[in-house]
Amino acid sequence: MKINRIGYILQRWYNLIIIAFFALVVACTKGDSYAPKSIIANIPKELPELPTEVNLVPENFRHTIDVYYKNDTVLLSELPRGVTASVFGANVSISSLVDSVEYLLHGAADSASFTLHSEKSPLITLMHLRLFSRDRAAIAVTSPEIAYIQSVGNSINYIMDGVPGDTSAVVKKASALSVHGSAVLCGNGKLALRGERKAAMRATGTLVVDGVNLSIEMARADGIVADSGLVIKSGNMQITSWKDAIKSKAGSVVLLSGNMALNGIGKKGDAVQARNIIMYDGHLSAKIVGEASRGLNSKGSIFILGGILDVEASGSAIYSAKKNDYTSGACIKTENHFYMGGGYVSLNNSGVAGKGVNCNGQLQIDAGTLLVCNRGNDIVHELDANAHASAKGIKCDSTMLINGGTIEVLVFGQGERCEGIESKYDMTIGGSTTDIYVYANDDAINSGGNFVMNGGRVYAYSVSNDAIDSNDGIALNDGLLIANGSNSPEQGIDTDFENRYSITGGTILSIGGTMGPTPCLPKNSATSQPVVVWGGTDLQRNKYLMFSNSDGEVVMAYEIPRNLQHGGVLFSAPELKIDEAYSLAIVDSVSDDMKSLSYGLYKDGRFSGGSNVDWVQTAMLVVVGADGKTTAINPDTLKMHDSTMMPPPMPPHNGAMPPMPPNFHPQGGMMPPPQGGFPPRMMPEMPDSIKEHFMKRNDEGYCMGNLPSR
Repeated sequence: MKINRIGYILQRWYNLIIIAFFALVVACTKGDSYAPKSIIANIPKELPELPTEVNLVPENFRHTIDVYYKNDTVLLSELPRGVTASVFGANVSISSLVDSVEYLLHGAADSASFTLHSEKSPLITLMHLRLFSRDRAAIAVTSPEIAYIQSVGNSINYIMDGVPGDTSAVVKKASALSVHGSAVLCGNGKLALRGERKAAMRATGTLVVDGVNLSIEMARADGIVADSGLVIKSGNMQITSWKDAIKSKAGSVVLLSGNMALNGIGKKGDAVQARNIIMYDGHLSAKIVGEASRGLNSKGSIFILGGILDVEASGSAIYSAKKNDYTSGACIKTENHFYMGGGYVSLNNSGVAGKGVNCNGQLQIDAGTLLVCNRGNDIVHELDANAHASAKGIKCDSTMLINGGTIEVLVFGQGERCEGIESKYDMTIGGSTTDIYVYANDDAINSGGNFVMNGGRVYAYSVSNDAIDSNDGIALNDGLLIANGSNSPEQGIDTDFENRYSITGGTILSIGGTMGPTPCLPKNSATSQPVVVWGGTDLQRNKYLMFSNSDGEVVMAYEIPRNLQHGGVLFSAPELKIDEAYSLAIVDSVSDDMKSLSYGLYKDGRFSGGSNVDWVQTAMLVVVGADGKTTAINPDTLKMHDSTMMPPPMPPHNGAMPPMPPNFHPQGGMMPPPQGGFPPRMMPEMPDSIKEHFMKRNDEGYCMGNLPSR
């Protein structure tokens, strides 16, 4: 079977995935659509079977040639007709026109090599082999058909090329194990490779790993280079490299099973770099420490359909004077799309301006668990403020669609733009199984387009900015949304266009500052579920907001996570009814009979007493002022119905802020800071339950894990 045949067969099934993927991408540009379509429709539900031609059948190899290395010599057994060999010292070169030949390599030698040119599919069996080559590949195989390389039994095989520490011997495409064509690494023995001249292993075709225990203790450049693609069917792999641990620029890397531990220690080194990366199952653990390095780096798209992925990154950002910008590291980076339909993914990035997921195309999550923890701060060039980079938990440069799964994002980095989840265009969240928790210094969730929620549970907490910030419309249609923003002018839920903000269903609680006397109001005519807003009040941490009806039944209670001065509260739930009376109070505790809904929310039970404000829900939107006076607003007409109406918000300036005057310097136009200066931008207001959980996980050696129900 020819090289292009194996390449075609291996590529066929996951090429269908890629073709379907691109065919179903309908739009990546900003628009008025409130529901971006699914970018995945035909992801296979079951694991694909590899072609039978790839599997090794030992009984098909009837001829055996024994190659035994000893010191500076090599001994060969009798050669069958059609096979020729030349020997120089401990270097052997074999040419074969014969089918069904197994080459058994064993023994030990320095300055030795094995070179094979075979017109038919060969089997190279390694049995207790220790082979060092100083100026060429220790093992080099060329074949138009699949080359099988197996490490058998309990054997330990060690292959190295080059001289440790000799950088003068670096050759562009050198490797300890070189295959010109496609190959299968198999067997249950151990194979250790070391590449001192460049890569440890290189295959110009497709490489399949099936069962071998592979260790690359060091590669001066890449660990494994598979030009046409790499399929991990089973086995164990440990790789440490100065550049990319695994690279396939033109092909895809597919993980079907097995265990991989990858370490990158060089600048701009990736754990896995490929055109596309598809993970069905298995366990991939990566640790990268180089500047601007990435865990998974795809020039195409990344699909996580199952398995366990654990990435730890710590490299800092790199400034380019030519680009006048920074390049930062990421646990996952894709130039196109990111899709997650299952599995367990844990991403931990402590590098300056590092990203958890950095996606240039569309991002879609349907199932699975995604945990992201970022500790790095932002960075701004000392001479040019336009050159900057910030830490992000999940960053998407196109539309984002979340239909299910558990997503937890913690961004502890300080500085502007250190956000939890950011989408440059529309963001849509839905699905009964969706559970999203976001904690960030800047915006917890930022949508450059419309923010739409059709279901699921979302808890968003910002230390110093908005919890939910949309640069376009907001449509809250169903689900549970708890949004905790900081003091004015930051808010729990914020948009520049109140006339594009609607609430039609779900349980919504927004706490934060205000813009003027009230927080952002849902004034779109589509608003069809009653909303109450309480503005200009002081909130005290660890006390409870309690909403109750005229019978004293608690509609909702919520434990306040931070202190706020002149804060604003927005609440909407199916339990609110037009023309019915309600009370809002701040109390010290909740009764034991109340039902916890998670995230600090409670319902049922009875009002336990305390100072309260009463109101009647006379309209779809009612504003309760700090003085207890109420104002009814009809989103259909945007008119107020009594004499206490408040001034309308300032109209937008053609959808953008007015331009700054030329040579404007903020220092000259700002009011002086308060006496004693502004408070430091730290994390003192993290809710106790989160802090306790985080400290516990930190003691266990993790940055984060499944957060408590609050």
